[in-house]
Amino acid sequence: MIEGLFPLEIFPTGGLSSSVITTVWVGVCVVVFLNLRFGTTLSGLVVPGYIIPLLIVRPVSGYVVLFEGVVTYLLARLLAEQLPKALGYAELFGRDRFFALVLLSIVVRLVFDGSVFPWAEGVLAEQGFDYSIRSNLHSFGLIVVALIANQFWNGGIRFGATSLALYLGITYVLVRWVLMEFTNFNINTLSYMYEDLASSILASPKAYIILLTSAFLASRMNIRYGWEYNGILVPSLLALQWYQPSKLLATFVETFVILFLARFLLTLPVLRQRNIEGARLLLLFFTISFAYKMVLGFALIDWAPNVKITDYYGFGYLLATLIALKMHQKDIPALVTRASLQTSAVAVVVASLFGFGLTLIPDRDQFKELDRAAYQIERRTVVKPLDYLHQRFADLYDSERSALFQAPTPLELDRIESGFIWLRRYALNGQPEALAQANVALSSQGFRLELINGSTLAVFDADSRRGWGVYLLSLEPGSRLFVQVPAPLDETAAAEAGFWMFLQDRPRALAMSGSRRFGSPDGAGDALLNPATVFQTFHRVFAEGNVLQLRSYTQSTARPLLGVRASGLDLESEARTSTLWVKQRLPDGLNLRDIKDRTDRLQVTWAPSPLNNRQRDAVQEGFAELFISSGDLRRWIAYGDSYQLTTHLQNNRIDGYLQRWLGDNKALIAEAGTNQFAKPELGTLAFFDQLLLTPLFRLVHQELRGGWQPEWEPRLVRLSVLAQSQGYQLSRYQHIETQDNYLIMAPEPEADNRARNWGIFVFRLGPSRPLSVQVPKPLYERNTFEFGATFFEESEAALLMISGTHPYANTDGSADVSHSSNQQTLFNLVHQVWQRELGSEPLETVQVRGMGVSSTLTDSDADVLVSSFYGLNNQARLALIKDTLNELGLSAAPVVGQPSTAGYEAPINAQSLYLRMTDNKDLTSLWLRPDTRRLFRSSEDDRQQQSRFEAVGIASQLGSLPELVGRDGLVAASPSQVRGMMRILGDYQSSENISFLERLVRGHPTFSFSRVVDLNSQQGFLVVRRSQGGVVLIANLNPSRNSSMSLPGPPGPSNDVASVVRDFVGSRQSFLMIREDAQ
Repeated sequence: MIEGLFPLEIFPTGGLSSSVITTVWVGVCVVVFLNLRFGTTLSGLVVPGYIIPLLIVRPVSGYVVLFEGVVTYLLARLLAEQLPKALGYAELFGRDRFFALVLLSIVVRLVFDGSVFPWAEGVLAEQGFDYSIRSNLHSFGLIVVALIANQFWNGGIRFGATSLALYLGITYVLVRWVLMEFTNFNINTLSYMYEDLASSILASPKAYIILLTSAFLASRMNIRYGWEYNGILVPSLLALQWYQPSKLLATFVETFVILFLARFLLTLPVLRQRNIEGARLLLLFFTISFAYKMVLGFALIDWAPNVKITDYYGFGYLLATLIALKMHQKDIPALVTRASLQTSAVAVVVASLFGFGLTLIPDRDQFKELDRAAYQIERRTVVKPLDYLHQRFADLYDSERSALFQAPTPLELDRIESGFIWLRRYALNGQPEALAQANVALSSQGFRLELINGSTLAVFDADSRRGWGVYLLSLEPGSRLFVQVPAPLDETAAAEAGFWMFLQDRPRALAMSGSRRFGSPDGAGDALLNPATVFQTFHRVFAEGNVLQLRSYTQSTARPLLGVRASGLDLESEARTSTLWVKQRLPDGLNLRDIKDRTDRLQVTWAPSPLNNRQRDAVQEGFAELFISSGDLRRWIAYGDSYQLTTHLQNNRIDGYLQRWLGDNKALIAEAGTNQFAKPELGTLAFFDQLLLTPLFRLVHQELRGGWQPEWEPRLVRLSVLAQSQGYQLSRYQHIETQDNYLIMAPEPEADNRARNWGIFVFRLGPSRPLSVQVPKPLYERNTFEFGATFFEESEAALLMISGTHPYANTDGSADVSHSSNQQTLFNLVHQVWQRELGSEPLETVQVRGMGVSSTLTDSDADVLVSSFYGLNNQARLALIKDTLNELGLSAAPVVGQPSTAGYEAPINAQSLYLRMTDNKDLTSLWLRPDTRRLFRSSEDDRQQQSRFEAVGIASQLGSLPELVGRDGLVAASPSQVRGMMRILGDYQSSENISFLERLVRGHPTFSFSRVVDLNSQQGFLVVRRSQGGVVLIANLNPSRNSSMSLPGPPGPSNDVASVVRDFVGSRQSFLMIREDAQ
């Protein structure tokens, strides 16, 4: 009963439930309590609440902040003791000392974050330690380092450190074990104020220039005019918000709300008689601020659920509180307001002029002499530009190989920005020198430049594992529009829309981030939140009021955009309307009519979206965010004749077709010792999983579960186009006679007849049985593929998987797709995706294996041994397997621990290892004897058999046996003659001795003989005809059953004959003839 009360929903979702304001309030309470009770220092109020979430989410960064705080204090102490004596000045006090601490903290952060830590990463790499210091060791916070140093100064290093440790310890317990356990406070989506400035010292140099300029002016104004702000940082923080007037207004609204409520409360009898001064007064004001934010958050949830709650909070953590407190203490609200605004405004103007002056300094690259290599840009001609773009997109998934995002250092970002600036100049004037300069700058930072078809310049990671993105410039743009996709790996529909827009509309540029938003625990790879990214750098260079960001709905974005707070939305049905959010005005080059033509339902909102967006915050106008629904995405995609789903309509049954097709495309399976198998990268597998296999499963298992439906072909075309970027193709096969349909995903051979030997996969469209048939070693264990294809069709299994390589194709053993150490294969991925997506629905994986030639079973003459990973307990599915084996004329025996079957248990391999992650799944191995496997050998490829028949004058032909016999008809013959021929052919079936064929031909001169390879099953048959016409006997040359099918009389119409023959072919019996009594 009590457990059902928790977590307590006391914080507004999207506001204080995931804001550092909450932890800062807890920290202030702790600091005030200890100050009043034990006399600890009342400084660094925001430090505990700021550091503790950082220690929980990014502990190393938290320790670095504390370390840099100590270094700043020690450096300040050293300079304070030595510098004044050397220069003849008095020691710094008060505001001047704090300004010096702020200045020194910035220097310390520059030295460590910009130089020392990156240098240490290189040293560790040389020693063989793979540790990304740039992603772990850097400080965080705008002024928190200076606040820590100031606390040490006020109380001394020993007392200050003890007090800080006490503050942090108590705050940690309250946040971690009270807030996080018993309330809806969620640290996983925690957001810091001004995190773009806090995350990196060089993320926004202009902001730090403003900060220092404002602090300096505030200290001078205080000395000259006596202006009070409650600290020189108050005007500094206000100055940072002059570019966001709405935030400035929200800050002063909150300030006056706090002031009026505090004055009202202080007049109440309960407080009027108490000593509410100093720390108590500060806590009262901040608690009012916290309560105001809580009430405002719940009100916005009810009244405006689609707005971003934090946009209506005042700036900073204690800023509004400190201003209101100073107004109350001095009783001069108007003067404090004027002084704060005037000082911050002047600082912004001075800092902006100073920053503009810095931009006039010539770039050092202008004075470098370029060598010939700088002008050597790779030029490529691509027939299908979309395939090229999809390949670049697929490379982005390589970033998932690393658990942490490899964040660029400030120095790297500076160099990359220089390269982008040169690119911009080249795009404007076409000067080869500008392109060469860009090549030098970007190549030195691990980027590659390619000129595509002479009209597009592509910039992408040489090592795509970094996840720094792909950037495309149109050298012949159709508009000034700059298209961005900030989260392509999370919102794949937006990425695809971006490609099509770039190809169709030819905007000026397309920028695509290279990592997942939440792939790294510290959020460093989130281009929408972290400004210290290459994506944001490209934005700063090319954004000129012309930005269109393409997004698609996800569970996390749809709720605030659609005004729904519940989780578990059905995005396909509930997010049907595309929404366009416009900041101030439409971006240059964006045609609203074109957007409306590409969407079925478009809702335009002339305001920024309620989601965090660093790119939007960096511009004043001309920025739009388009959230595309999945239905409208299909309207954006316009495949021409060059992109169609290949369809094969044939009379062959699927197993016969596959045998012929693979026989004609032997390069699809790598042979032993060739070293042709290249293990796919993890990023490539992620691309297959999320963009191909998972959508394909849903199509096959849902929309196409009842069979082929033409209206879903565009979806399959899209998947096929994506597959082509990875050297694969998706095609449909239809058996004309039965109208059965299948999808085949197979490698696409290259010009040199080489292919990606990652496997061939066949998916049944329409009703199927819960079976997945796998052939992991098709060349090594001969004829297992032929049997697997036949078993797939006879059992009506849902999926057939054929390995694309001999297990010993590579000398290092990496080509064995079933080995437990080789789990990183496409074969294994398809297996896992199908099991994962089925959830709790049943599925039996049937692996077709072959016994060795020397294998002997002393106590069993079964054709097939059956072993199951979970011990043959899935009776329904095992019955289906045994029934199929029986239909094929094969006997089966279980493996239940007999000594003679040791080694044939279901193995622990790459596929069975995944079973523990599934529900209602099992793996069964079918071990086939060598002579059993030979029964399923393709007769079309059996040259020895063909030669034997030609030697005795019997011709061979390829065709559909049911059709051939249907035309000639089945007729009866002399029983004695038929029995004689059956005895001779029976001897041949068991011995394959050519002498029996000679005897057959010599002994029956009135009959004609022909060898027929059936197209559907690839089985070989001997057809015996009378001289006057009509088929009297059909013999299976490799029967699995020593039995005959005899008819009581001639069948009726030709279709009845064909049906009888088709049943005979499927039964794999020895003979088909008219029964003796039919004479």
